Amino acid sequence: MAARSSPVVAPRAAASSFLDDVTGGHPPGELGDRLIFPAALRVRAKRDFEAVYRTGKRIGDAFFSINLCANKVNLPRLGLSVGTKAIGNAIARNRVRRLIRESFRHARPGLRPLDYVVGAKSAARQASATTLRASLETLWTRTRL
Repeated sequence: MAARSSPVVAPRAAASSFLDDVTGGHPPGELGDRLIFPAALRVRAKRDFEAVYRTGKRIGDAFFSINLCANKVNLPRLGLSVGTKAIGNAIARNRVRRLIRESFRHARPGLRPLDYVVGAKSAARQASATTLRASLETLWTRTRL
């Protein structure tokens, strides 16, 4: 019986740093002008959300609340909290999420390196996209102070 051979595996590339993953290999100064939103700029872990809610500061208006807290990556990161009770079905929730992400992408170059968790309130369900964008722009401005 012939011996089984294992497939040839290519050598692994050198491990990249977290910052390389976030910036796509560009120096950090160049990241500020790029409207990208890689996974490394998102708050995704439960412990990160809990830290923001537990130790962070909260600002808000009729449509959104933003909890913000210092982070260890020295870059602004976004977390989303868009619930079924407040916004409704998946189509409406995804619409609000897209608006929040797009607003964050445009505001990010001027934001401090904090974790931002944006929660949608029920008034956002019926509001127009223009109203929601204006609301978020006002809140991003307030976080810069």
